[in-house]
Amino acid sequence: MPAWPGVSTFGSAGHLTSVALEFHIYLLVGAVFFLLKARAVWLCIAVIFFVWQIPASYAIATPRTDRALFIVWLVGFAAFYIASATSNHGPLRRAAVPLFAVCFAWWAWHRTDVDAELINIPALGAAFLCLVIITQQRSELSAKAADLIRFFADYSYSLFLIHLTIIKLVYALPLERKIAIPIAIIVANAAAVLFALAFERHYRMVASAIKVRIRSSFPKKDQTAEFCTPAE
Repeated sequence: MPAWPGVSTFGSAGHLTSVALEFHIYLLVGAVFFLLKARAVWLCIAVIFFVWQIPASYAIATPRTDRALFIVWLVGFAAFYIASATSNHGPLRRAAVPLFAVCFAWWAWHRTDVDAELINIPALGAAFLCLVIITQQRSELSAKAADLIRFFADYSYSLFLIHLTIIKLVYALPLERKIAIPIAIIVANAAAVLFALAFERHYRMVASAIKVRIRSSFPKKDQTAEFCTPAE
């Protein structure tokens, strides 16, 4: 039973509860999208009916909790579309750097202990939007920069999965906090790289195998007869 005796859900990896939230968010937003496109209307309505509760509960501001994560997700989701719509707007692109500095400074000065609190989101969202606009101004990266970004991206999800457990293990050691923090960061990243090499990097192969298995279960209709003419 979760939270018994004295252990939170998922134990030392309590942040994994956000995976369930993300699952419901993706289903909800996807269903709303296709509903607006008038595709599979009744199926979309059924999906929305069954999955809206968790995202809606995370759209409500509750002090000192992460109960506004859905709003954070929506802000990040909207930033891409806003940045794309303003990609050819010269004055806004030129103003993105100073605006980012102002928004980030405001967020850093006024932020609360929990970044997902609703009061933090406007400045943080504005800073993120400016950052997206800034990064989109460069269409090309050097090969080394692209490889470095790809390296970190390739193990980022593995880092998300295991970092908190590693940090808690390091913090349990008799070390001063200023020493434990850099050690925890280094060990968590090193462990995530190994975890990704062992598991995460194979996901495309596993996904392809599953897709092949599903497709083989639904054989295509033999269309050769359509191109054959009756023998005379």
